[in-house]
Amino acid sequence: MKLLVSLFLIIIAIKSVAQINYSSYSITKLTQDDGLSQGSNYFRYEDSQGFVWITGNDAINRYDGKTVKVYNLDRYFKNCPNLQQGYGIVEDDKGNLYVGSVRGLYIYNRNKDKFTLQEIFTDSANKETMSYGLVDGKVWCFNKKYEIATYNIVTKEIITVARLPIPALPSIHVYDLIGNNLYFRWPFIDKHKNSWVLSKTQVFSIDNKKYEIELHSNTNNFTANTIITCCYYDTLKDEIIIGTNEGLLLHNISVNKQIKLPLPNTTALKNTYTLTSNKNVIVAGSTSGSLFIDRNNFSIIAKNTNKAGYYRQYGLGFDKANRLWSCNDGMGQVIYDFSNPVLQQLKGDSLSIQLKKYGVATFAEFKNGDMAIQLTYLLKKDKSKLEVIKFPINISTINYRSFTDKVHGGIWFGSTSYINNKMYLVYQGVNSKPVIRFTINETDKLGQFQDLVVLNDGRLLATFSTGVYWLTNGVIEKIKPQPQQNSFTINLISNNRCAISYLNNDMWLAKYDAKNNFTFLQKILPGIQSFYLQEDTVTNKYWVGTNNGIYLLNKDFKIEKTFDANNGMAGTYIYGLLLDDDGNAWCSHQRGISSINAKTFQIINYDKSDGIQDWDFNNRAFLKASDGTLYFGGTSGFNYFKPPLKLSNTFKPEVYIDEITVNNKIWLPDTNANYINKLDLLYNENNVALHVILKNIYNVGNEKLIYRIIETDNEWKQINANNILTFNSLSSGFYTVQLGYYDKFLNKEIIQKTLQISISIPFYKNKWLWVLAAIIGTSLTFWFINRRKFNKQKRLFEQQQALVQQRQKITADLHDDIGASLSSLQVNSAVASSLINKDVNEAKKVLEKIETQSKNIAENIGDFIWSMKPGKEEFISLSGRIKNFANDILGSSNIEYEIQIDKEVDTLITDVTMRKNILFIAKEAINNAVKYSQATNIVIQMINKDNQTILFSARDNGVGFVVITNGGNGIANMKRRVEELNGVFTLLSNSNGTEVKFEIPIV
Repeated sequence: MKLLVSLFLIIIAIKSVAQINYSSYSITKLTQDDGLSQGSNYFRYEDSQGFVWITGNDAINRYDGKTVKVYNLDRYFKNCPNLQQGYGIVEDDKGNLYVGSVRGLYIYNRNKDKFTLQEIFTDSANKETMSYGLVDGKVWCFNKKYEIATYNIVTKEIITVARLPIPALPSIHVYDLIGNNLYFRWPFIDKHKNSWVLSKTQVFSIDNKKYEIELHSNTNNFTANTIITCCYYDTLKDEIIIGTNEGLLLHNISVNKQIKLPLPNTTALKNTYTLTSNKNVIVAGSTSGSLFIDRNNFSIIAKNTNKAGYYRQYGLGFDKANRLWSCNDGMGQVIYDFSNPVLQQLKGDSLSIQLKKYGVATFAEFKNGDMAIQLTYLLKKDKSKLEVIKFPINISTINYRSFTDKVHGGIWFGSTSYINNKMYLVYQGVNSKPVIRFTINETDKLGQFQDLVVLNDGRLLATFSTGVYWLTNGVIEKIKPQPQQNSFTINLISNNRCAISYLNNDMWLAKYDAKNNFTFLQKILPGIQSFYLQEDTVTNKYWVGTNNGIYLLNKDFKIEKTFDANNGMAGTYIYGLLLDDDGNAWCSHQRGISSINAKTFQIINYDKSDGIQDWDFNNRAFLKASDGTLYFGGTSGFNYFKPPLKLSNTFKPEVYIDEITVNNKIWLPDTNANYINKLDLLYNENNVALHVILKNIYNVGNEKLIYRIIETDNEWKQINANNILTFNSLSSGFYTVQLGYYDKFLNKEIIQKTLQISISIPFYKNKWLWVLAAIIGTSLTFWFINRRKFNKQKRLFEQQQALVQQRQKITADLHDDIGASLSSLQVNSAVASSLINKDVNEAKKVLEKIETQSKNIAENIGDFIWSMKPGKEEFISLSGRIKNFANDILGSSNIEYEIQIDKEVDTLITDVTMRKNILFIAKEAINNAVKYSQATNIVIQMINKDNQTILFSARDNGVGFVVITNGGNGIANMKRRVEELNGVFTLLSNSNGTEVKFEIPIV
């Protein structure tokens, strides 16, 4: 029973391997043309986030499936030099990476999109650090001395674990490791969390807990001449595959046992320098190519002899989609894809290469499901074999087309050109030899053979360039009458009808009966060059392929819908048209293949990313097989597929924001842009650019990046080819940017990311500012109005107070001056009255004195009255009054005088008190000079000093006097008047003369 179960499992395993043809693959390349910093890449790592990291001598590269990001800018490295050659890549559960280097351990923080540097080995001469695994939060590393150390990613603790008894490496640089390339024997950690390190001759393990070293190469499989060239740890089987100069070994860790693989003693296996494995195969790489070894029975199932020219391959490894990656040294990465694309092609063998070389123009199906392709080839129903069909005539010199005969189960082959004045119609059954059934002479003048169909009753209907013909019992009979020439294809539909297309003319609907009667009923799509018509018998509608797209017609052949470039068809010159089992239309054209959903009318265009044989397809090269498989032939081969198509995707595409710039500056440079969900920007930070990528390293090109702004866009827009989404001069407000991709297979926009952008309102546009400004403005207005009222009231009050004070002063002056003079006048009058009868002379003297006092009183009263008038109402100005007084008193004397008064003085001095006091001081100074100075010259000056002060000076050249002893009431009064005006009074006197001067501020 166990034996039967084992055999069953082996059969299942072999069958699973057989499902993948490792001899057949497609190749894509990732080179410097695609953005790689360098073509020599010694380490490659596929992380948990959907990126592939690739090291070079100058930088580390990140590949997202379409673009390469090179980490060589200073801003990606914090407080450390840039990472150049990386040695080993390890990832923790948060997506952070740990990359070895000659300087130490570089740590990539995913949240910050930045690297930092951590020294592991403190020996200044040996800082080289190579990472190879992570266990329980500890990164395991080694150096060229084969010292093993761990780095705790949480506590930052570094522990030196062991020193392996392996000779130290002279260097870890690839050029110094000739004959001892440790890159292909890279240490690893098994699923038991133990470390394994292989040297050229030994295999060691290190216990993760006890740090004990164990040697595993002391077996019969290792001899004195054994050299370990490479190794690979298979996690699924817990086995180490070891490449040596003597063949391949398997070391099963669970049972601690080694076996030598029972493989042919080939040179390739003895020169294996790189290894990898998946659940089905072991791949051994050597200079002569790659061997694919069945993982279960260890047979060689495929061999790649490097015909593609990739001779320097190393670093083999399967990705999560089971594609095989390797580095073609100096040229970048080579990716082998063994899966079939969405639109399958035959690939890999010499016959399929011939088909790709010459193209495919015709298909036909035998009753058993085998397909005749391009006349000379037979494709088996299970697609497992392509073989040559042998004909009784030399078809290599004759052009043939093939036609399916579902009634008889065979295929018709018709020559489309004459050779030796003859054309042939050949029939071949499933198990019979080809037989010539019709021979057409050039003298029959049928023209070029175009098409042939087999009716349900077995009759043949054919088109030649001269018209439509019945082919019965070896006889070719032309149908009459013919509506036009250049008949092209016959499209059979229900109820004994067919649609005949014509080159450079209209398609016709025709009807036939069992007696070979044939009637042309009506034109279909008049004026439109139509080629093919397919009937949907469920909906009673017709699909027509033309030179300008696809037309959908109703049961009366009236147009319902048109499908062309205006609604998304990639190509519009239709070469082939088929309906699948669900009634959906499929067509080939000059831009690939398109499908139209019969219910939603969604158009899906298939291009090279989906596996089309080439852009251009061939006319009439299409067929729907009995199992529902659709075939379309083109200029470089053919595609076949059975709808509905389902895209197999190991990794779900993910929209990723790689960089955000605001006003051409990196936004939040210490934060990974993909983790930023909101931008709060100032009103002048309104130029935003997003570098958006779509992570999808397995099915590149099937999806397109799209975006929309919810507040303004109803429709999705495609992000341009360079993946830069730019928003310039954004107005203040709130924007919600949605990012996603369009899945053409689902005809659906997949929304994956939302970024909110908030642009603040300028301070001068904020409502609160205007409200505040209105409040402040209103308050200021009221304040100014009230202030003005207050100042007006204050001025009125001050004027009233000044008037009161002036009145008081005038009253005091009148009392002190005029009052005293009047009192003196009264006394003198009394004296004169008493003397007039006693002493006439004395009385006369007193009366003269009374006259003088009366005159002075009149003058003083005149001065009082003048000083109280406003300047604009006075008849004589201040300067004029001073000049008049000086002229009066000095003009009758022998004193020469000079008066200098600035013209601005009269307009600047408006205050009543100031006018009166200046006038009185000037008169007193002049009067004193005349009476006491004995001067011959007097200079009077009144100067305006910057409209701020008045300078007055009365200077004579008299005899002078002693100021202290001779000071009288006149001088005291002058000083008092100056001080009353807040001025400074100065009296200078000596034997050379006297100067009275004062300086008073202008109020």
